[in-house]
Amino acid sequence: MKKLMVILLAAAMVFALSGCFGSGEETSSGTGSNQTSSAGSSTPSVSSMPDSSSMPNTSSTISDGTSSAMSDEMTNVISSDATPTVTPSFTDLAELPNESIVWGPGKTTDEKRPSAPVQLQAAHGDRGAVFLGPDEKKIYLTFDEGYENGFTPAILDTLKEKNVTAMFFVTGSFAKQNPELIRRIIEEGHVLGNHSWNHPQMETVSVEKGAEEITKLHDLIYNEYQYTMKYFRPPTGTFSQRTLALTQSLGYKSVFWSFAYKDWDPANQPDEDYALEKCLSSTHPGAVFLLHAVSSTNTHILGDFIDGARQKGYEFADPNLL
Repeated sequence: MKKLMVILLAAAMVFALSGCFGSGEETSSGTGSNQTSSAGSSTPSVSSMPDSSSMPNTSSTISDGTSSAMSDEMTNVISSDATPTVTPSFTDLAELPNESIVWGPGKTTDEKRPSAPVQLQAAHGDRGAVFLGPDEKKIYLTFDEGYENGFTPAILDTLKEKNVTAMFFVTGSFAKQNPELIRRIIEEGHVLGNHSWNHPQMETVSVEKGAEEITKLHDLIYNEYQYTMKYFRPPTGTFSQRTLALTQSLGYKSVFWSFAYKDWDPANQPDEDYALEKCLSSTHPGAVFLLHAVSSTNTHILGDFIDGARQKGYEFADPNLL
């Protein structure tokens, strides 16, 4: 009996030691799982993987014949209080095609939905990509905020005066340097969108780095303002099947546009009369307008554009409906 007890005790010690040291597989805290932050949300941790940015990255362009790449710079459902979780694995995402698709401003005709955004929506909508809204006389107004050029307060004033809700896509540097504007955008009922932390062309970085570009800004905004971002605009407007799938796996929609024009260079601003006429003549059902908030021209014509579009029978819709 005593001999049997000794054998059983030895077996128990071996089992306990094997549980402490595991099976020899390397583990790391938080990799591939969610960790709970002090704000009460789950914070994604980025698992390590080989750099996939060396994979082939050929380029194609889709347009209506007049588009060009923008020099500066859009389905998993997540709960309103959750931070995105990466699914499927980065390894699976890295195996998807990464051919760069370049989408510029395109050609639009008054009252006619431009063909390129319609085609792109049909081709990539299942990956959470949005190029234009439903075929209704509604306009979705969006602004890109790579940096603050002194015009955002005036833009917000006009939107408040005209009772229009817009979407503002901000970068990490904008968010860090302009907390009062971030707070005002949220408090006045606008949609705060994610434009990445460092504004890289997403197809040129690894899946791991791409996820970090989105989640780092996501976490900053959630932790500082308890606001959950859910719309992403890819820097430069380029994308691939891989980058759309990555964005979708993080609980985001990728929001592009169906109208844009050359407004992003503060030193080379378009004439205001020309810009107003171009914007009004380019209205179309479900239009997603991309305007850069660094533009003095956009700031000055915004009120007249809103009034003119309404006179044509358009409604400015809540971007949350995209």
